[in-house]
Amino acid sequence: MVVCLVSCGTLEKEVRALIDKGSLKATPYFLPGELHADFGKLRKALERQLEKCSKKCREGIVVVYGDACHPEIQEIVKKYGAVKVGPALNCIECLMRKEEREILDPGKSLVYMSGGWLKLGRILFQDRWGWSAEEGKKQFSKCKGVVFLDSMRNYKEHKEEILEFCDYTGLPFLKKVDVGLENLRRLLLEAEQRLKDERRVKKR
Repeated sequence: MVVCLVSCGTLEKEVRALIDKGSLKATPYFLPGELHADFGKLRKALERQLEKCSKKCREGIVVVYGDACHPEIQEIVKKYGAVKVGPALNCIECLMRKEEREILDPGKSLVYMSGGWLKLGRILFQDRWGWSAEEGKKQFSKCKGVVFLDSMRNYKEHKEEILEFCDYTGLPFLKKVDVGLENLRRLLLEAEQRLKDERRVKKR
């Protein structure tokens, strides 16, 4: 069974890595991460891609977005007979289980960054919204520090970007967590199974 994946671009490297390793059989389509800045544009882009996939993806569609990425994400997904990964609030929870985050950060005061979010954060905070260094520190003033989720085992490649983000926000870098790809793989396979089950029921 080869499904189509419609995913946020912040997880592109992780999704492609799973496919390349043979851990997942899917045809992926990625949307720009910066669409998060505009719910209207995100919905249009999602619906446009889902419409295209619904006409050519005979095995169905899995959507790789979090519950909080769009207030009507479930409605959008259901409209095209697709299945969304979850439960996952956002792409960070796609990489790290909610339970693990709650143990690490019971006060919900940490900022989690992945390789994809380091790039997206710069695009949104500085380029799109124009936050100055002063505004960046103000926006993150209630947070206690930065945690890097090392999904691709390439922390050293992102070290400079992490330090730049910490300097921009005024937050200390606390630690890296070697999350790997297992949680994302689990969510994708579970979604694929739900899709398979739903399609089987409809055929009865």
